[in-house]
Amino acid sequence: MKKINPTNLAFLIVITLFLILILDTITFIIGFKINNYCFFVALLTVAIYINRNKISVLETFIFLLILIISYFISILFFDISGDGQWYHQDIIIALKNGWNPVYHNYISTDGSQIYVQHYSKGHEIISASIYYLTGNIESGKMINILVAISCYIVSLQFFKKHFSKFKSISYAFIITFNPIVVTQAFTYYIDGFTYNVFIIFIFSIINYFKIQNHNNAILFIASISIFFSLKFTSLPILAITTFISVAYLIYKKRKLKAQFIRPILFAIIPIVLLCSHPYITNILENKSIFYPALEKNKNVLSVHIPMEIQEKNNIYKLFISLFSKTGTPDKNITSGLKIPYTFSLDEIKKLGNTTIVLGGFGVFFSGIFINSTLIFIASLFYKLDQKNKFEILFFIIGLILYIIIFPEPWLARILPQIYILPILFLIFYEFSDRKIHLISILKNITIIFIYINIFLFISVSMFYNVFYSLKTHYILSELKKNNVVYCVQYINFRSNLNRLEDNGIKYKLCNLNDEKKQNLVFFEPKNLKYSTRIKTKLTGPKPTILIELENIYSKITGNKE
Repeated sequence: MKKINPTNLAFLIVITLFLILILDTITFIIGFKINNYCFFVALLTVAIYINRNKISVLETFIFLLILIISYFISILFFDISGDGQWYHQDIIIALKNGWNPVYHNYISTDGSQIYVQHYSKGHEIISASIYYLTGNIESGKMINILVAISCYIVSLQFFKKHFSKFKSISYAFIITFNPIVVTQAFTYYIDGFTYNVFIIFIFSIINYFKIQNHNNAILFIASISIFFSLKFTSLPILAITTFISVAYLIYKKRKLKAQFIRPILFAIIPIVLLCSHPYITNILENKSIFYPALEKNKNVLSVHIPMEIQEKNNIYKLFISLFSKTGTPDKNITSGLKIPYTFSLDEIKKLGNTTIVLGGFGVFFSGIFINSTLIFIASLFYKLDQKNKFEILFFIIGLILYIIIFPEPWLARILPQIYILPILFLIFYEFSDRKIHLISILKNITIIFIYINIFLFISVSMFYNVFYSLKTHYILSELKKNNVVYCVQYINFRSNLNRLEDNGIKYKLCNLNDEKKQNLVFFEPKNLKYSTRIKTKLTGPKPTILIELENIYSKITGNKE
């Protein structure tokens, strides 16, 4: 029986997402809207590739199984995040309903219009295509799961060439499951997805430099194209990556031969197509290509910046963020620095938040950062003989350079690549031919804390996701029981109306500002100022598991549901 090649699975996933993105983009350029043809042409192209490259039936079956399982997991959980239900879902719903962002303006009376109209939309285009096919908006989140699986496989296959099986699995896991990836897995936030695509992109470059074959070239083209389509910040990252790659080739005394230049030239084609929106459309509207990201009064990050770091330089902001208590403080509250490896229950409770302003990589990250930095410095001063030493150094230097020039490096979800820096320090030491006992002990302790840090995020995030999703399922099932027209008021989250429509629930828009709270049902995030509310009372019995989770939630937060 032919042995399964996990790399084929990662390759098929990334190529499928790439084809959906490019075909939909071409559809927009020629004046049409999202449709199922693009999705099925993408799958047909993948099927042709499977046949021509003799990918086994078992590998094809596993690939399809991954798609199916990812779909069912994604629709179990509702996106109850702020920005996810705000402009991200507004984009997806508009695209699914026929909006062509290349030729048509997005019309809206709420605050999401500028972001829907002008932000990059790679993630949302793929998600909207899936939504168009399935009719369930939550299904689009499956691409977060798919890319995380691909990232893990690509990382694992790289490390297996250098480390033992156990060590390879360990490093692939901690690199893939960045806390930002974990907290955003079941939302339409795109930062975790962007991070995973970035890792795939970096490994695709490394693999292609070592082996110039078609698969490595295609994976490079697909990953760089997806990455480019996600955020405005992708452009400077790609510029620095190109600079570091050329510097590496010069260091290795390797000429820029055709086999290195060819995939870059081919990548220009999809990137030019992806430039059609928002870069070219922004220029045609006499705005900067990065509009509105660089506009101070229109920057969505401005609402998160704590008062104590607003006027400070980037390095100071980053220092405060990395070494502060984990949380989202009010603007007028000074967040204190903390002793590494100390934590409070209040910090733990905030690990399920998709936008943790300070200490966003977790309660132990400051200690992890210090330990790994000490290990890295010791490795340099002890002059250990590293295999691939300079290759890793090039990566580290590029990442540090980007952190320095990035406008707002303090917010973890906006620059999730910071998370990989201490892991690179540990990997630098792992490539040593000679190990020092005390440094090895410190390295093992650091890795243990990285694992604890990740599993704290997983535990807290899963609790909140399960609890809020069960609660939302219960609300919708109760609303569907009565064939009535409900009074609904939405403030920010227009997508909640779409949720009602997709479930066949009739409603009319009302002003419920003066209605008593006990007469209202709220969708998450439950916030009297912004949450969507429905005038009704739920009388049906709650599932036992939901009652148990409500009790746990009340004990943890002190808030009664």
